[in-house]
Amino acid sequence: GSHSLRYFTTTLYDPGYRKPRFTVVGYVDNTQIVNFDSHLASQRVEPRVPFIAQDPEHLEELTRLGRGILILGRIELWTLFGYHSQREN
Repeated sequence: GSHSLRYFTTTLYDPGYRKPRFTVVGYVDNTQIVNFDSHLASQRVEPRVPFIAQDPEHLEELTRLGRGILILGRIELWTLFGYHSQREN
């Protein structure tokens, strides 16, 4: 049968923190398979199922993708702040 692969990204910004928080959670069907959280010291994708944990090359590729999403998220957030500050002036 067919399966679905979905990734959900979240950006959280609180002016009280120095850095925004970015998370990426991956699912196959309704099962969480990976998690990336920019506030974790490792800055790596964490496997949530054995088949991901047993493939270090795939896990490394997912970590590179997670870090890329982190960079893009920061750019989008700072762009949004720029638009907001222009509208206030």
